[in-house]
Amino acid sequence: MSKKIAIITGSGKGIGKALAIGLSRDGFDVVAAGRKLDDLKEVSKRLKGSHLIQECDISKWQDCQKLVKAVLKKFGRIDVLINNASGWVDKSLLNSSKEELDELFDTTIKGTSFITKLCLEQMVRQKSGHIFSLLTSSFRRGVGEFEGKVLTPYYTAKYGVSGMTEALKKDVIKQGIKVTSVYLGSIASDLDIDDPEEALFKKHGSGRVHVKSVVRCINFILKQPKNTIIDEIIIAPPSDF
Repeated sequence: MSKKIAIITGSGKGIGKALAIGLSRDGFDVVAAGRKLDDLKEVSKRLKGSHLIQECDISKWQDCQKLVKAVLKKFGRIDVLINNASGWVDKSLLNSSKEELDELFDTTIKGTSFITKLCLEQMVRQKSGHIFSLLTSSFRRGVGEFEGKVLTPYYTAKYGVSGMTEALKKDVIKQGIKVTSVYLGSIASDLDIDDPEEALFKKHGSGRVHVKSVVRCINFILKQPKNTIIDEIIIAPPSDF
């Protein structure tokens, strides 16, 4: 079979950028999707082999439709979807505005549901595919604080994606589709995939995991035999537990 086609949302920066570059180097045909076309163009300069960049705000149904249509036109199939794009509100519920809540939930819950549904339609036709949802490891140890704040809106949104992901595992497994929850702890997403380990310790000490570790773990899961199912993985430094 030809190379597998992997869509990564939120590919313009951080973990999504590292995943796009890393998977393209590991033999995948990558589709880098994100809101800012200029960022995607910079990422595309580092992608190997056949690839596609697509401006896409996943909170918009039509953007998601255009993305999937462009992928199928170029590649004819969708093998992997990595749900990386997410909203962010670093406030308590009390201090969050309606506009901030709208954007957070529209992107994180509605947007993730939109793109997942559309990719699932193709995966069901193929009778194969693999969906990843990038979540937060705090779900495995109770809700904590971020810089002294309890981020109720953000945790609520990510719990919503976690619930959708857990339900999908039971919903689509009989149709040949795998679903994996990727629980992330303190990841040094400000680093580039090619930054050495020394850069991690210089900037963050031992309290974070290099962004390249996320790429390695997801690539490891994708390279497993067809009958191997890894439905959950936690990537976090020991200090997160």
